Amino acid sequence: FYPSTTEDHILRFFRGRMQMSPDCARQIAQLCTYNGRLPLGSPMSPHLACLTHLDLFEGAYARAKELEFQTSVWVDHVTISGNSSRRDLVAMVRRKAEQKGLEIHKLRRGGGSVGLELTGSYIRNGRVAVANSSHIRVRNLTREYRVEGNPAAQFVMLNRLAAMARHQRTILRKSGEATVRIDGRLQFY
Repeated sequence: FYPSTTEDHILRFFRGRMQMSPDCARQIAQLCTYNGRLPLGSPMSPHLACLTHLDLFEGAYARAKELEFQTSVWVDHVTISGNSSRRDLVAMVRRKAEQKGLEIHKLRRGGGSVGLELTGSYIRNGRVAVANSSHIRVRNLTREYRVEGNPAAQFVMLNRLAAMARHQRTILRKSGEATVRIDGRLQFY
């Protein structure tokens, strides 16, 4: 999502939506990109990418709402939920993203009792939990941390673990046993 967001996309956002002058918009678009693309790992990339492509997200939301579907966005993942399958709705979103030159990744479908893993979440029968793959990544990185002898590398690992725990905490909004465990990890990190 980020690397397929180009300097031109960002320039059009600043010129059109933000109504900046051409020279100012060009300078800021150049500052926000690396080699003409939005960089991975930059703290501004998630926000700027979503703002730059807000028309895509708004279009998906409006069409889904007409069909009485729910739409949610987590950075670059668009989830459309409803009681039935609407391939035309998904095709419309994909088509608009492709028209903007965005790279489209795999499409996932899931149903009530089958469940679906999405961005570290596992959704089944209307309930949301942290996906096993997320727990496995935390476990593996914790093992690496314990055997790492370099304090600088351990510091980087602790920051990654803290970020993973914060992400898991956002998935589990309600209090409970799992959130107490994650909050304990966050205090340790």
